[in-house]
Amino acid sequence: MALSFVDLFDSRVAEGLASCGVDLSSPLTLGAAVSGGADSVSLVTALMHVLPPSVRLIAVTVNHNLRKEAETAGDADFVESYCASLGVSCARYDIPRGQILEAARQGGLSLEEAARNARYDCFSLFIANSSISALALAHNRNDQLETLLMRFLAGGGTESLSGIRERRDCYVRPLLGISRADIERYLAEQGIAWRTDSTNADNALLRNRVRNVLVPSLDESFPGWGKALLSLSCKMRDDGEFLTRELEAAKPRCRFRREGSRIVMDAASFFREMRAIRVRLLYAAADAVSESPFRIPYSFFSRLAGRGFPESRQESCSGIQVCVEGDSLRVGREEGKPSDRGFCVLVRGEGRYRAGELDVSVRREGQPASIVLEACGDSLSLPSLTFPFLIRSRQPGDNVREAGNSFRSVASVLDGWKCAGRKDDIPLVQRLDQPGQPLAAVWGSPLGFKNWVVKY
Repeated sequence: MALSFVDLFDSRVAEGLASCGVDLSSPLTLGAAVSGGADSVSLVTALMHVLPPSVRLIAVTVNHNLRKEAETAGDADFVESYCASLGVSCARYDIPRGQILEAARQGGLSLEEAARNARYDCFSLFIANSSISALALAHNRNDQLETLLMRFLAGGGTESLSGIRERRDCYVRPLLGISRADIERYLAEQGIAWRTDSTNADNALLRNRVRNVLVPSLDESFPGWGKALLSLSCKMRDDGEFLTRELEAAKPRCRFRREGSRIVMDAASFFREMRAIRVRLLYAAADAVSESPFRIPYSFFSRLAGRGFPESRQESCSGIQVCVEGDSLRVGREEGKPSDRGFCVLVRGEGRYRAGELDVSVRREGQPASIVLEACGDSLSLPSLTFPFLIRSRQPGDNVREAGNSFRSVASVLDGWKCAGRKDDIPLVQRLDQPGQPLAAVWGSPLGFKNWVVKY
């Protein structure tokens, strides 16, 4: 007899657990993160169907307290009630209202990043307190596709385009190959309700714009795009594993080592490696000496990894300094970087200026002349800008003009770029030749982000 859709779904979840390396043949305690949405409700339901008696299931839910009380507490109440109906214990974490907002403010994080950090802090406590062997998360095929699109739009590389992993440490994702449509059908056929997050319709968030705007357009105009993107992700994962192995093999060849606060390599050996490995060696060195997870633009390391090292033999970007001293290539934290990250530079004419951690070259170019700013191998042309002008860090109340003469806060622009702790390092270009001295640009590309250029 043919299996029902519900039975087929359950078997796919069991296969997903096996693919994640969860061995159900021996006693263990499995956790399930449940938010109340369709994805996580289907996850805990299917797990109750497929787990043997030797496996204990415990759910965990996190109330972030970011939305209205009735909605956010209502989600957690719903999860507790549904888990009780299944006979599943549920651990609940209620984050004090305002705590995530304060963490975002203090850490220079977007609200999404701060919420994710808080959620995973709760998960870590849950795993330790309940002796969890693996915690199942409800990421599905649609989440995978949305993540790949977001990373592609951000210029992601091999590792980034590998997508969401089935397993990372003790976190497992048995729904990763199942579509959201199948998840909703699974629940509908059993008459099971779920909660819907009201913020899912807010297209100010990048993931929602991808989900609500880009994906429907791709579905209409490019049938089969999802399968092709998942195939690309598999190829990138295979390539990434190979490159990671080659990187580790290259380190002893280049005598990759720590000397004090720097990573040192033999320069001649470094330049004998393939370009892709040279770039990864520089990133590995920067990761080893960095005090903070700041992003370093690919364009900076790609240029330094070229056969011709800059004549200056020393360059800095994002707080990292790369230099050649004798036969050695050295990577370390930029020396003398000020602890006060605020900066303001008056640019009176062509020349070189120090703006925070960036060495900025300013020149005129073309007819009619544009002012061109260059730093870390990245350039920005501003045709309507005139001397003098300011290059400065952000200030409270800063905003930039949008199309239609409306305005948007710089803070929201930087939140959209997911700048984490880098918000005060990104230069703003301010005009001095117009009433109100408006901003002409938010120049994020030297630090690996986007640019916002005001059109006049």
